[in-house]
Amino acid sequence: MLNNRPHASVSPSAMGVTSASPVITYVSDEQRARMLAFQSFKFKHSLAPKNLMPLDKVKDLTREMLAQKRFSQIYSRIGAQELAPQNVFDALTALEALHPTDTWVRLQDVDAVLPEFRDVVEQFYADLSELFQRNIKAEVLRPFVTIFVSSPGETTPYHIDHTWNFLLQLSGSKTVHLFDPTDPNVLQPNDQEDWYCRRRGVVQQPGTTGIAYRLDPGEGVHHPVNAPHWVQNYDEVSVSLSLGLCRHDSTRKAKIHQTNWLLRKAGLKPKPPGHSPRGDQIKALIMESMSNRHPKNFDETLYSGFNRILSPARFLKRVAERSRPS
Repeated sequence: MLNNRPHASVSPSAMGVTSASPVITYVSDEQRARMLAFQSFKFKHSLAPKNLMPLDKVKDLTREMLAQKRFSQIYSRIGAQELAPQNVFDALTALEALHPTDTWVRLQDVDAVLPEFRDVVEQFYADLSELFQRNIKAEVLRPFVTIFVSSPGETTPYHIDHTWNFLLQLSGSKTVHLFDPTDPNVLQPNDQEDWYCRRRGVVQQPGTTGIAYRLDPGEGVHHPVNAPHWVQNYDEVSVSLSLGLCRHDSTRKAKIHQTNWLLRKAGLKPKPPGHSPRGDQIKALIMESMSNRHPKNFDETLYSGFNRILSPARFLKRVAERSRPS
C-alpha cells in the first residue's frame, strides 16, 4: 500500500493496480502536492534494497545485449572518447578501478532483455495509476527503460528529454538539478521546436535556477516532459534506473512542433502548440500519417514521420546542388 496516496475514486482493477509490492513506497505531503500539479517531485522506492543492478549484474546484462546484437542500445565513453558498442567493457572495467574518472555507460530498452524489468514497469504503472487516480498506462505510447552507470564526480550537462521520466537511484548518490519547463525564462517554444527538429541542445539562461534533488539509494525524482536538468555525481560509482514514459500527449505535441518547423521553412508563421486546437489537430495528423505505426525505438517513435517528409526535400536539394555549373 502506498503512503500518502489520494483517496480512491476509481476501482483498482480499472487503474491496473496489482497486489504486487509497490515500487514507489512513499511520497511526502509536500512532494505529493507538487506531483498533483504535474511538477517535479521526489519519492522513495523499493528497488535499491533488492540490489536489482549491482555492477556485476550490469556486466551480465551487457553481455546478453551484445550476444543479442543490440548494439544501438549500448552507449559508453571514457573521457571525450565514445566507444564502439563492442568495446563497452573497457568502460565497465574503468568503472571498477580504484579511482575511476569521467566514464559513462547507458544501456537502453533493458526491459526487452531482462524479465524483472518488465515486471518493474508493470508495477510502476500500477503505482502511478493509484497515485494519480488515472489509468496511466493508457496514456503512454511505450516506456523506455534505461540503466545509467557513471563514475564518481561525473557531471551530465544541462539538457531536456522527451519522456515523462522517473529516475530511481540504485547505488551511489547524485544531485539532479531540475528546472521548470513551463517558465518562459527557462524554456520557450522555439527551444522545443529546435530540439525536436534539429536536435539542438538547450542552454541554461542567465538568472534561472532549478530545484536540487539529492538522490541516495532508494530515492527517486520525477522529471516533467522537457524539464531542463543537469546532474552531479558524488564520490561513488552511480547506478540509476530511468523509467521514461513516452506519453501520447507529449508525442503529439512534438509532432506539432515538427509540422510548425516545416511550415516555418516554407515561409509561413504557424501558431505555437496550444494556441489553436483545430490547427494543432491538423498538424498532428499530418505528421502522424507519415510516422511509423509500429516504432521499434525512440528515434522511430519521434522522428520517423519528420524524416520521411524531409527525405525527398533533402534529395532534391542534393540534386540541385550537383547540377549547378562548377
